[in-house]
Amino acid sequence: MGLTLLGLVLMGRVGMGQSGFLVLAGSGILLLAVPTSRFLSRRILIGLTLVFGVTPVLWWLPLPIPSMGRATFLVALLAAGLGAWVAYGEDWRLRLRSLLPEIRAIDFLPVVTATLSAGSLINFLKTRTSVDALTLLTMNWDNASHFDMYYMLRTHGRIIGALGASPDGSAWQFHNYPQGFHSTVALLAEFVRGPLTADLHGELVAYTILSAVVSTLAATLVVAALCSVPMFRRRFGIAAPVAIFVSAGWIYGPGAAATMHGFQNFYVAVALVAAFLVLMILQTKVISQPILLLASASAAVGVAHNWILLGSLLFGACVVILLPRDRRRWVASRSSYVLATGTVFFGFCALLLAVTQLSSVSADDVLYAVGGVPIPDFGVVAALLLATFGMSLLVRSSGSSRLSNFAVYQPHRVASGAWTLVAGLIVLAVMAAAQISKSGALSYYSIKLILALELIALVVLALTVVAYLHSFPQRDVWRPWLKWTSILALGLAATQCFGLTFDTRAVGLTPSAQSALEFERQRVTLDSPVPRHVESLFRAVESNWASPAAYLTTYGKDFDAILAFQWYDALTGTYTEKSSAKLMPHLLPLWSGVEGLPTVVEALRREDPEVRIIVDPENQELLRRLLSLSR
Repeated sequence: MGLTLLGLVLMGRVGMGQSGFLVLAGSGILLLAVPTSRFLSRRILIGLTLVFGVTPVLWWLPLPIPSMGRATFLVALLAAGLGAWVAYGEDWRLRLRSLLPEIRAIDFLPVVTATLSAGSLINFLKTRTSVDALTLLTMNWDNASHFDMYYMLRTHGRIIGALGASPDGSAWQFHNYPQGFHSTVALLAEFVRGPLTADLHGELVAYTILSAVVSTLAATLVVAALCSVPMFRRRFGIAAPVAIFVSAGWIYGPGAAATMHGFQNFYVAVALVAAFLVLMILQTKVISQPILLLASASAAVGVAHNWILLGSLLFGACVVILLPRDRRRWVASRSSYVLATGTVFFGFCALLLAVTQLSSVSADDVLYAVGGVPIPDFGVVAALLLATFGMSLLVRSSGSSRLSNFAVYQPHRVASGAWTLVAGLIVLAVMAAAQISKSGALSYYSIKLILALELIALVVLALTVVAYLHSFPQRDVWRPWLKWTSILALGLAATQCFGLTFDTRAVGLTPSAQSALEFERQRVTLDSPVPRHVESLFRAVESNWASPAAYLTTYGKDFDAILAFQWYDALTGTYTEKSSAKLMPHLLPLWSGVEGLPTVVEALRREDPEVRIIVDPENQELLRRLLSLSR
């Protein structure tokens, strides 16, 4: 049975070249068929956590058969494993039935979250042309870097840090940057487009769509994690509005600062921190729950390979698994201890890859880095943190610290989740003190850490609110229609807590949620004529395909010249440390427009006499004159 399924997958993927979004959807259903839990939400939690954690490690390893691809290998292995498990069991019918998860009302909340997230990112998901893709991506600075990492994975088949030196002798740009998010998008691209990259235009469209898919999966992971907690599952009437409130924050509120501005790797990392915290809560028996331990290790690996600074929050979350202090929680069989040791060893080796990759990054590069990131509403941040700590203390004071049955709901363990925020606040305080003493203001990474704390506070607040309300007796005397009307009204109200998301300008009300405002900006841009910087970028790339060059645009008022240079390097796969460190710093005079072009050309020729220079069509004659004078 297992070998038959293995052969069918290989024949379909390799022999017949089957690919597309239907193949991706089918592979997702196959992942959810793995009986890691009886409940759908927990299967989503474990499955997505494993995908986000294991995928970056796979891209460090060379692929023996490049034409097969990692996606084909994983699906073939999964199908064969499930087939063999069903066929060789004592009761194959029972095992076959166990492939279908048990679905309750609360298991639809992750689906609702996925739908809401997809709706907010619909401009990305409905992209069909490379022009629209590049138009959307060039609206935010960080997309150039992230697309470059994705495109390098697709063209070279390995993490950039494993490629060695570039053709110009310098290191590839981002060789020391974690690529967990990018490797996940590249893996999904193998399902949709096949293992080998075909053309730049198709890869632009694929990245635009699939980066939004990964963001949707991250938001779904957070809500699926909440819906996996027993107290959520027992009290749907309470849990549903609270879970929708969390999804609203992650989709329409502070989470939109990440998904709409090119910080998807950060967004995935924060989602994995939330998943890790819930997995700590679920592990009532530490060693004898190997699947949850493996998912926890995978979540930690995923955090390290996306945004390692958030590892500090994981240390705080580990407090949860240590409580209550009772030896019975650590009792397990010898085989369980062997499995736990292997899981910890896998996690350590995978974490070591990320740490080694980041070893060349200095502390100053992190502490004093500059970049554009939306400033959070510090009033909302303070309110969420204070509310979370207040609810944690309230739950802690009302719950017993020792229970005879550890599988039963334990409020003190949920309340201990606040230590996740405490650990992050300690790191933030140290970073803020160093930055303010030097520059008088918070820098890029501190602001993003505040955003992470805000998102995690939503999760911990939801856990503590449901924990507190769960302690009251349930008196379900409502009529069913009244109960469901109440849940729907509260859920709809929760979606508007971070600003109006509906487009009701016909009655004088404009959207105010971050995601709605960004959605409108994207729509206006897409409905306008194609931006001239997009046309010029494509023209420059097509005239000098895959060759190193310095692209100089004088559209400084509309499109930053350094960002245009980065996009040219990303689109041609020639982004190296030489172009980043030696050539790009000379581009600042282009802010003044064409008047700065002679100065920049002279500086570049002085830096590298062999450099090839590309300019916009209207500047071609001027460039010819400048080059003739410099000979």
